[in-house]
Amino acid sequence: MLASAPRKYVNKRLVSQWEKSGKKKAIQMVKKMASEAKDAEIGQKPSLDFKTLVTELSLHAAEGNEKEICGVLSDAGMAKSEMIRNSLVDVIWILSLDKLEEKMQKGLEKFAKGILDAKLAPRWMFHERLTGQFLENIGFGSKTVLAKKEIRARTRQLFAQRKFNLLREETEGYSKLIGEIFAFVSASKNARISPKGFLKRIQPLIGYFDLDPNRVMDLVLEGFELQLGKGKKDIDLTLVNDITEILAAFKPEAMCALIGFKFQFYQKEGRHKYLNEGSNRTITTPSSLLRMTAVLIASKKLKLEALWPYLMPSDETFAKDRTSFVNEKLKIASKVNVVNMNTSERERKKDNRGTQQNFGKNNQKVDLLYYLLVLGDWNHASKILNRLSPIFLASEERICRQLCELISRLVEPLYDVHCKRHRLFQLAVSESKSESKTREEGEEEEGMEVDDGEDQKVFAVDPTPSQGLLLPWEIRCPKSLDTLPSAIWPPAQHLGCYIYRDPVLFSKLCRIFREIVYVKKKQFPSPPTVGYDYPKPGQNPALLCGDLELVASQCIIPGFSLMGVNPGLTTDLWSFVNLLPYWERFRLYGYWSEHAYSLCPEMAMQRAMSVLHVRQFKKRISNSNIKDCGRLLVKCAFSNPLVAMEEIVQQISSYENLIKPVLESLKYFHAFTFDCLVYTLLLHFSQEKPRLSEGLNVAHWYKNLAVFSGFFFRKYPDAELGAIIQYIINRLKDEDMLDETCIEVVVLRELISHMAGIEAIEDLGEIQLEGQGGGPVLQSETATFRQLKNKKKPTAYLLDCLLDNQFLLPLLVLMSHCKDHIIYKTDTRHIELISELFDLTQGVLIQLGEFVQTHIPKLEVYAKHLPPLYELVKKFHLEPSAAFFIARPVLEEKRIATAPTQSNGSSEAVENKGKPDDKSEALRKKAEAAKIKLLNAKKGKQSGRVLLCSPGSPLVSTSKLLLPEDTWNKISPEFYSVFWSLSMYDLRVPEKLYKSQIKKLKDQEDSLRKTSGDKGDDAKRKKERERCNKTIKRLEDELDKQKKNYEQVMASLRISKDKWLKDIKEKDQTGHAFVQHCVVPRLLLTPIDALYCARFLEVVLELDTPWLSMIHFYDLLLKITPNAISSCTSNEASRFGRFLGEILASLFKWKDSERQYKENCASKRGFAADFYSDSNRVSYGKFCQVVSRWNKLIFKSIIHGLVSSSRMHIRNTLYILQRISHVFPRVSQQGESLLQTLKTIAEAKENKNTAVAVLAERMRTSVEARKSKWKDKEFIPAASKASKATDRPTGTRKKLSAGSKPFKPSKLSSETSKRSDTKTKTVGRKISLKASAEERAAKRQARMAPLESNKPTRDDDRARKRRKVSDAPSKAVERDSQDDRKPRREERRAAESTDRSRTSKSPSRRDGGRRARVMVRKDRDGDSENAKKRGRDGRRRVR
Repeated sequence: MLASAPRKYVNKRLVSQWEKSGKKKAIQMVKKMASEAKDAEIGQKPSLDFKTLVTELSLHAAEGNEKEICGVLSDAGMAKSEMIRNSLVDVIWILSLDKLEEKMQKGLEKFAKGILDAKLAPRWMFHERLTGQFLENIGFGSKTVLAKKEIRARTRQLFAQRKFNLLREETEGYSKLIGEIFAFVSASKNARISPKGFLKRIQPLIGYFDLDPNRVMDLVLEGFELQLGKGKKDIDLTLVNDITEILAAFKPEAMCALIGFKFQFYQKEGRHKYLNEGSNRTITTPSSLLRMTAVLIASKKLKLEALWPYLMPSDETFAKDRTSFVNEKLKIASKVNVVNMNTSERERKKDNRGTQQNFGKNNQKVDLLYYLLVLGDWNHASKILNRLSPIFLASEERICRQLCELISRLVEPLYDVHCKRHRLFQLAVSESKSESKTREEGEEEEGMEVDDGEDQKVFAVDPTPSQGLLLPWEIRCPKSLDTLPSAIWPPAQHLGCYIYRDPVLFSKLCRIFREIVYVKKKQFPSPPTVGYDYPKPGQNPALLCGDLELVASQCIIPGFSLMGVNPGLTTDLWSFVNLLPYWERFRLYGYWSEHAYSLCPEMAMQRAMSVLHVRQFKKRISNSNIKDCGRLLVKCAFSNPLVAMEEIVQQISSYENLIKPVLESLKYFHAFTFDCLVYTLLLHFSQEKPRLSEGLNVAHWYKNLAVFSGFFFRKYPDAELGAIIQYIINRLKDEDMLDETCIEVVVLRELISHMAGIEAIEDLGEIQLEGQGGGPVLQSETATFRQLKNKKKPTAYLLDCLLDNQFLLPLLVLMSHCKDHIIYKTDTRHIELISELFDLTQGVLIQLGEFVQTHIPKLEVYAKHLPPLYELVKKFHLEPSAAFFIARPVLEEKRIATAPTQSNGSSEAVENKGKPDDKSEALRKKAEAAKIKLLNAKKGKQSGRVLLCSPGSPLVSTSKLLLPEDTWNKISPEFYSVFWSLSMYDLRVPEKLYKSQIKKLKDQEDSLRKTSGDKGDDAKRKKERERCNKTIKRLEDELDKQKKNYEQVMASLRISKDKWLKDIKEKDQTGHAFVQHCVVPRLLLTPIDALYCARFLEVVLELDTPWLSMIHFYDLLLKITPNAISSCTSNEASRFGRFLGEILASLFKWKDSERQYKENCASKRGFAADFYSDSNRVSYGKFCQVVSRWNKLIFKSIIHGLVSSSRMHIRNTLYILQRISHVFPRVSQQGESLLQTLKTIAEAKENKNTAVAVLAERMRTSVEARKSKWKDKEFIPAASKASKATDRPTGTRKKLSAGSKPFKPSKLSSETSKRSDTKTKTVGRKISLKASAEERAAKRQARMAPLESNKPTRDDDRARKRRKVSDAPSKAVERDSQDDRKPRREERRAAESTDRSRTSKSPSRRDGGRRARVMVRKDRDGDSENAKKRGRDGRRRVR
C-alpha cells in the first residue's frame, strides 16, 4: 500500500522541522520540480522524481496537513505547470482507489477540496478522472446526477449526427464565395490580399448564407488545385504560404478526410456513374490533385500517415503483385540456358525477352511519391520508399528519373568545382553564351547558388527571382567531398541498379568518387604491404568505406551491369576503381558477384543472357575466327565482366585447348575486365576442390589455371599481379590451409617461367651446366630456357611487383619452410608424391632466386630487401644452406654479414665467450686479418669474397653463431665461411665456352652480313647484327672480368689456406664436420652447386691445404651412396650423381696413371697418412687398393638400389647411375651384372609403360655403349698386393728374410679385416652414422646377378641358385639382413676389442703406425660414447 511505503522526500525529519526549515525545503523542491517538468516536456530527463514527490505530499496532506500542503503548492506556483497538475490529480485518483484508513480518506477529500478552492487544478480534470463517489464526497453533486450527465455527453459526442439544411444554403453565397476564391488565387503577388483579409471576406458569407464550412474548405482546395494544375514549372511560394495559412483556420481532420474522399472517388474501375454514358474515359487520379496533396504534405499542413489509409492499392496487395512479378521474371531467367526441344525458336525468344512491370495507371501511392519527388520533398518521399522498400519502386521509370535528378542536383555544385576538366561539353556551352555574361555566370546552372564559405542549397523547384523565398522542404548540398557520399546515399539506396537509365549521372558519380578517393589517398598514403598480411586496420583508414562503399557496391556497380556496351562509362568506372587497393576492389567484386545479381529480376536476366552468349562463343571459337569471336566475347563481357570471366575460367579449367584462343581474344578487352579476370582466377584457386588427382598428381583443373595465369600475365603484365602473389604467400604462411601440401608454388612456377623465361631444368647439358659457372651474359646465351620475345616488359613488372610490395623475402622464407612442411606434416602415404612436391618447391625456389639475382640491376637493391644472415637463420628459422643461398650475392654488404650483437659493439665478447684469453685472441686475429689485407693490397690481388672470411671479419663472427659451439672444434669458421660464400663463378673460368660462343656469334654476324633479301628484312638483319656485335663485346668484357676475379680469389685462398684448420683440436673429425655442414647440404641444392662442391675439393687439393685428409674425406663421401639412394628425392639423387661422377672421374684418372697421382696427389698434404702429421703420404699402390674397394662399394650400392622393392629407390639409383655412367662401371664382371639387372627391371610386368622402365632401358643402352672401355679386372699394382699382409703399424720395420715362414693371419683377425670393410660412419643430411642393414644386404645382393664367366668361383653355387631369381624383390634381402644382424654385431664387437687392444700395445702409434690403416680402412668407431655424441650433435636432418 502507498500509505505504508517508505518516503524519500517528505520524511519524518522534514516533518519534524516543518516550522523551521521543512516548509521552506518543501517549497524549494516543488519549484525545482516545476522547472524540471518544463525540461521534461522537451525531452530532457528530470533529475527529480516529481511523481514520487507529489505522492508523498498528497499522503502528508491526507494525514491532516492539507492546509499546509496547499499553501506550499500555492507558494511554489504549481498552477503554472500543466504536467504537475495532471500528476497531482492522477495521484489523488490513485489514492482514492487505494484502501486508506477512514481518517486518511477524509483527509484526502479535504485536500482535494483545498486544491479546488486554491484553483491549483481545474474542475474538468476532476470530472474526467475521479470516480462518482469521490466527486459526491467533495461536493460535485449527486452520484446519480453525475452519471446521467456523463451518459448524455458521450451520446452527444459519439452518436449524435449534425444535419445541415442544404436547402437553406443559397446559391448566391456559393457564387460570391467562388468569386472571392478565384480572385484570390489568380491575383499576382502584389495585387493579392493577405490571408487574414481573405478570411474576413469569406466569414460573413459563411454566416450570412449559412454555408457549410467543410464545403467552403473544399472549394478553397479546388481553387488551389486548379491554380497548381496550370502546368507551371515554378510554384508560387507566396500562394502556397497564403493557402496553407487559410487552411489552418479549418479543422485539419476535415481537410484530410476531404482529400481522402477525393482519392477514393478515383479508385473505382471503369466508367464512373457520374460521367457520361458514352464516354470512353477511365477514371484516373488527376495530376492537379496529386500535386496539391504533395504541396500540402511538404508544407506539413497534411499528415502523410493520416492520408495513407485512403490511398490504393493496399500495401499487402502491392507487395503480393510485386512478388508474383519477380518470381515470373526469375523463372524466365532460369529458362534462358535450358534448351527445350519441344519449343520452337520463336517461342524461346518470346520467353527470354520478358516484360517490364507496370505498377498501374491509377496507383495513387506511386503517383503521390512521384509528385513528392518532383517537389523535392525527400523527407516524406523517403518514408514512402522505406515503407515500400522491398518493391523497388525505382523500377518505375518516372520514379527513377526523379531520383536521378535529385542525386544530380546534390552532386552538381561539387562536381563543378572538382571535375571541370572532365566536362568538355561545358566549353561548347560557355562559348555559345553571350559575351556580356562572365564565365562564372555561364557555369552556374539553373537552380544553383554557389557561395564560397556558405552553405550551398538546391531548390527542388526553382523559385522566381522576385520571390526570394525558400521552400521549407529544401535539400542542402554537401559542403565538402567528405560529406557527399552521406548526402547521396539515402536516394541512391532506393535507386539501386536502375541508375543505368541516366548515363550522365553514372559518369558524374564515377568522376566525383575518383576525386574523393584521390584526395583521401593523398591525405593518407598507404604504405606497401609487408607481403604477409593486409595493412593493419588502425594504420590508415580504408579508401572505400562507409556510405561511399554502399553507393559503389549497391548502386554504381550493379547499374553498370545493365548499362550495355559503353566504353566511355567503363573508362570512368575504372578510373575510380583503379585508385583503390586490390583487396578493396575485390571486396567490391565479391558483392557484385554474390549479391548484386539477386537484387532485381533485371539483373538475373542480364546474368543469364551473358552466360548464354559466352557459351555460344565457346562453341564457335577456333584458330581461324579468333578475331570475330573475340569481338563477340568483348560485347558479352563489357558490362558483365565477372559473369563472362567466371564462365571462361570454368571452361579453361576443363579444356586446356581454349587457353590460346582466349588469350588472343583478350586483346580487345578493357583493363577493368582484366582486373575482374584476376579476381575470378583467385576465386577458383581458393575454392574447396581437390588439388590432387587420385592423390598423386596435380589436378588437371589447377594445372590449366596455373598455365593460363602464366600466359596471361606474360601477355598483359599490367594486370593485378600482386594479388596472385599475395594469395600464394597467404597460402604458404597459413599451415592450416596447406591441407593438400604446397601446390600453390605451381602458380608461382608458371609465372616466373612465362614472364621471365626462367625454368628450373634438372637435366642440363654439359654446355649449359658449364655456362652456369660464367657471368650473366654467358648464362643467358647457353641456357636452355625458352627465349621469349618481348619479355622485357613482363620481367620488369614481375620484378617491380616483388620489390615494391616487399614480396621477395616472404616468398623465399616461406618456400624454404614449405620443404619442411612437405616432409614432416604432409599426411600422405605416397612417398613418391612427397619427393615430387619437395623437388617442385626446391625448383621454384631456385627459379625465384635466379630470377631476382639475374634481373635486379643493382645488388644494393636486393640487399635492402633482405635481413642479415644471422636473422635468416635464427629469426626466420632457415637452414644455413638456404640462408646462404638467399644471401650469397650480397654477402659483401656489411649489414648482411654482420650479426646484431656485432652492430652493438659486442662482437668480440660473443666470439670469444668462454675462452681464457679473450682480449689477446681477439687482438691476434685482428692483426692477422690486417696483415692479410695489407699483403693482398700490395700484390694488387685482393678479393672481397675471401676477405669476408678472414679471421675477425663479420661473416666469420656470424658463422660462429649459426652452428653449435662444439662444431668449431672440428672445422674452423673461416673455412666454413669460404665454402659457403664462394660460387662456381669464383673457382673456374669457362674460357673455352666463352670463345666458342663468341665464335658462334661472329659466324652468325658474318652470315647475316652476306645474306641479301627484301628491303623489309634488311632492317631486321641489321638489328640482329647489332645485337650479335653487342653480345660479343659483352662476352669479351665478362671473360676479362671473370679472369681477374678468379686470379684474385685464388691468390687470396693461397694466402689464407694454411690457417684454415691450424687451430682445430679434433682434426680427425674435420672430415665428418665438412661433409655434414658443408658438402652434403650444398650439393643437394642445385646442379651447379653439386659441381661447385666437386670443384672446391679440387681447389683445396690444388692449394695443398693442410690438416684435411682427402682420403678420409673421399671415403666418407662414397660411403653415403646407399643412404643417398634411400633418403633423397629424385632431383637430389640426380645432383648427388653429378657430384659422384666428378669425384669418380678424378679418382679413376689418378688411379689409371701413376704420373698423374704423383703430380696431383702424392705431393699434396691432403694425402697424408696421419691426421696430425703431413710428413708421410699414401703410396700409389695403397691408393689403387682403396679406389678398388670404393668401386666395389659403389657397385654394391647400385645393385642393391636396383633390386629394391621400392620404386622410389630404383628410380633414385637410375638417376645416380645416369650421372656416373660416363665413368662407371669399369670392370666387365660388374658391367654384365649391371646390364642384366637393368634388363630385368625394364622387362618387369609391374614396370610396364612406366617411367622407371623407360629410364632403365635408356641406362642399359648407355652402359652397353661403354662396353669397349671395360676392363677384365681391376688394376692393382703388385707392390700393393705384396704389402697387403706386411704393412702393419709396428714401431721398427724388420728386414725381410727369404727363409722366414709365410705369414698366416688368424681366423679372428681375418674376420675382423673382412668386417671392417662393412663398417661406416657417415654424417650429413638424412645419413646415419653407422652401417645399416641395407649395406650388408647390398653385399649379398651384388652376387645375385648372373655372371657370363664359366670359371668356378668360391660362391659359384650361391650365384647359380640366385641366377634363377635375379629379379627377386629385396624383401628376402632384408629378412636375411635382419636374421644375421645380431650374430654379426657380436662378432664385430669382438673384432673391435681385439683391434683396439692391438693398437694400444703398438709402440709405433706416434711414429705413424696408424697412417695407412687409419686412412685406408673405414673409420673405426672405437669410442662408442664419442660416436653417440657425434650422432646426436653432428647429425642434423635438413628437412
